[in-house]
Amino acid sequence: RSLLWGLGLSAMAQFASAQLVDLVANNNGPTTANAGDPFVYTLTLTNNGPNDAIGATFVDTMPAGATNVAAVCDTAASTAACPPTMTVGNTQISGTLPNLTNQGTVVIKITGNYGVPSDSSVRSAATIYPPSGNLNDDAIPKTNFSPVNTTLINDAKVKVVKTQSPANPVIGDTITYTITVSNAGGAAADGTKLSDSIMGLG
Repeated sequence: RSLLWGLGLSAMAQFASAQLVDLVANNNGPTTANAGDPFVYTLTLTNNGPNDAIGATFVDTMPAGATNVAAVCDTAASTAACPPTMTVGNTQISGTLPNLTNQGTVVIKITGNYGVPSDSSVRSAATIYPPSGNLNDDAIPKTNFSPVNTTLINDAKVKVVKTQSPANPVIGDTITYTITVSNAGGAAADGTKLSDSIMGLG
């Protein structure tokens, strides 16, 4: 009975020690933008301690349709260390923090472009996990998750103008057609298709 009681204390002590980190994810980015605009998200990962978090991990899900996504570790303060590598894709970014020290902070900057066309509302959501990978092993689990909701404006206004030279051709003339495509709207119109038919002169 004494041995079992001792093992129980040991398990409780290990569980308690796992609770001695308070990791916080703070994800900041645009709340309103145009479809196709470039974006910058600043992900700040902090450990309020009291223990160091060796091997904490993070995942940041990108806005739906994002393109050209890239990420860099901008700063690591209070002897915390940047992730040696990150897995970067248009759908999400992830990495492992070799040491997120007590009161340490790591800042990840993420760039890319919103999709075109895009939903009217998209979200970037970041989560930091304690070294165990279990959010229940964090003192305040609710601070491990940080979403940013962005309203996207899809008001592309595409205009096509076609001119010819000479303006009044006769049979036998060489005609040059110039097609000008413009977008006066606030959002990008990537992927717009253009077709043109040339009618014969009678």
